[in-house]
Amino acid sequence: NEAGYSCSFIDIESNSSRAVGEILRAYMIVSIDSFKSFDFVLKYNKSIKFMTINFSLPGYPSVCADESSGGAMAARLFHEKEHSHVAVFTELDDVCFRLRQQAFASTFKMLNPKCVVDTIVFAKHKPGEPPDAQHKLALKRYFSSVSAMPSGFFCTNGYATMVLYKHLRAKGFSIPDEVALLGYDNERFYDFIETPLSRIVFSLDDYSAVVSTQILNELQGKMPVPTSTLVPVRLIDNHSIIELSSMHQKESEKAI
Repeated sequence: NEAGYSCSFIDIESNSSRAVGEILRAYMIVSIDSFKSFDFVLKYNKSIKFMTINFSLPGYPSVCADESSGGAMAARLFHEKEHSHVAVFTELDDVCFRLRQQAFASTFKMLNPKCVVDTIVFAKHKPGEPPDAQHKLALKRYFSSVSAMPSGFFCTNGYATMVLYKHLRAKGFSIPDEVALLGYDNERFYDFIETPLSRIVFSLDDYSAVVSTQILNELQGKMPVPTSTLVPVRLIDNHSIIELSSMHQKESEKAI
């Protein structure tokens, strides 16, 4: 706004007549969730300027959190604490979560070729079911079949962290003395749980500033070549991952 521009939030699918008028003169920010709407936009204005966020298209500007660095950071932390068997709790349909999981697995195996990485995959939420239904189903399947309990868990998003945290606590596991847990994102629930959790985050303020600056540079002709920018991530270390040698094993791991 300070630069003389305005920002509109338009629900394209429910207000198409207004949306068409807006998009003919707009700069559009496209996320994965709005990609179908983006196809709709291109039918009316194939020359529209746009930027993608959370994913990239070759030849177009984009801003993404450094997801791969987040996964690699998690792997290094577990390795530094001498863990060699970690389970990753994730969805794989979302490219952000998939990049975090892939970077974790590849980095962990590079640091310790003999390590074990389990992947607990939950499906997307289905209409009409509780939001944690698929998470709980994936956990039930995993713990009913796993032969050796991992010493730690890495969750690739905040909601998955909350579900797994509640699951472990309900089964009587002490974090981090009996099991390590590393989360992601800066969800509100982290402020209200009994055990402080370490997590990997990126600053939404930094993200927004990068998006705004990049759009202004392009609109003002300061960015002739499309630029892809990665927003850095960082670790909030609340010591929910401790050295493996300092942990003690729960008497009945299968009780989980």
